Amino acid sequence: MADKVQDATYLTPLLVDPGQLSREAVRRRKAFDEKSVSQDEISDHETDGWKVDKTLKRKTRVKREKELDERLENRFWSILFRMGYPEMNQGRSFTILIQRKGAEPLRKQIDVFAKDDETVIVAECKASAKVTKRSLQKDIEEFANLKGPVAAAIHAHYGSEFKPKIIWLFVTENIVWSKPDKERAIGEKIRVITERELRYYGQIAEHLKAAARYQFLAEFLKDQVIPEMTGKTVPAIRGKLGGKRFYCFVSRPRDLLKIAFVNHRSLNDPESAPTYQRLIAKSRLREIGKYISKGGFFPTNLLVNFTREVRFDKIEHDETTDVTHGRLYLPDRYRSAWVIDGQHRLYGFSSAHDKFLDQNIIVVAFERLHKHEEANLFVTINHEQKTVPKHLLDDLEGELKWGSVVPSERIGAIAARLINHLNADIGEAFHNRVTQQGIASTNKMCLTIPAVKDALRRSGLQDRAMRNAKASRIIASCKSPIGCSRSASPTAFAPTATRNRTAPPSRSWLPNG
Repeated sequence: MADKVQDATYLTPLLVDPGQLSREAVRRRKAFDEKSVSQDEISDHETDGWKVDKTLKRKTRVKREKELDERLENRFWSILFRMGYPEMNQGRSFTILIQRKGAEPLRKQIDVFAKDDETVIVAECKASAKVTKRSLQKDIEEFANLKGPVAAAIHAHYGSEFKPKIIWLFVTENIVWSKPDKERAIGEKIRVITERELRYYGQIAEHLKAAARYQFLAEFLKDQVIPEMTGKTVPAIRGKLGGKRFYCFVSRPRDLLKIAFVNHRSLNDPESAPTYQRLIAKSRLREIGKYISKGGFFPTNLLVNFTREVRFDKIEHDETTDVTHGRLYLPDRYRSAWVIDGQHRLYGFSSAHDKFLDQNIIVVAFERLHKHEEANLFVTINHEQKTVPKHLLDDLEGELKWGSVVPSERIGAIAARLINHLNADIGEAFHNRVTQQGIASTNKMCLTIPAVKDALRRSGLQDRAMRNAKASRIIASCKSPIGCSRSASPTAFAPTATRNRTAPPSRSWLPNG
């Protein structure tokens, strides 16, 4: 029966051979379509938008730039390929057989399809040449209506024993999403990827290769159960540090990578929890991979935070140290262990042979720390071990100093938060103009947070702190950055201050265009 199902070609054409996948990846990396034609065919091709690239002895090579939507499809397909997905769609002719009761079967074209042992990615891609506001209601509704039939075809193709988590994605470039469209997508359980997330996933895929898939899945499968992690235990001790409960244990990178999540600044959403980690450095991963491959190991521990309460079966308690020995049940959900310190040591195993993923690694895990406590631990550890770049410290000020009672720190936090909002505001003047740690700057993305903060201070557009008791009073308190409205004026949360009304605002730091 299974063979007959496979013969029904529910999904076609599908690439499963590594060599074919690599050749497809090479083809998709090219921005132009190319082919060789005879001399008498050149005129017809030029009418269709082809341009002469090179004149050969018998033929002429012509090329034509790929369409916007195709370039976006290729970009996202290539990211998933670098993440190591072993089965993916071929070209733009990939279709899925749709069968509905009372209707003739039909084939639906799918832009990007990828499958591994646990998940399936189904993506629709839409692009625009310029930043534009565009209604996606019809596209979202059509995509949502196909979810059921597409899922049925996937199950029919792979058999009833394969029960994947299907991630439905809408990938866009230069399209400003309206609030109703965002809500519509959320209601249909369709996740959205814009150019901001594409840059981030492209960067970690280049650095981490197949290990980037864990970070990718952690973003879209948050809190969903990982069956193979259910019931997995390790010997551990439980105690308290600084009044916070912790667990110390030895585990394998193979298991930790499945549940780990790194809170990178480059994927920061100004409306969400504070983010603090620097983007992983490719050169360091390569060095660590070589070190591991030569028999190296890490005598220092990873530091993580379990986002939910974990089960711990007590065996013995030591009254002198107030430490309990027992068995710890590792979390069995995606994104349940946030890496505070040691991301390079953990992901460095991605550069080594697969056998090293079973090597022991020491872990200290806190339980349900607040994200602000995570960020403070990160800064404390890295400040002592290695200087944190000023760019990152200035960026973090918007998270760590938001509730400060020191007026100058509060004002710096407001400036940092304002810059993050401006940088994330699609279609506006400062969208993607501010550099992000770990991502290469461009002619457009060239402003730095320290420079913009200094310009804001000098311009007089923002309040300034005064050195007296009256001015040090905070007139409004917003302890949680999540609870502050995006539309609220930054000065609504500022300390009592005197605005510089005499000096005209400086515009020397504004970007061209």
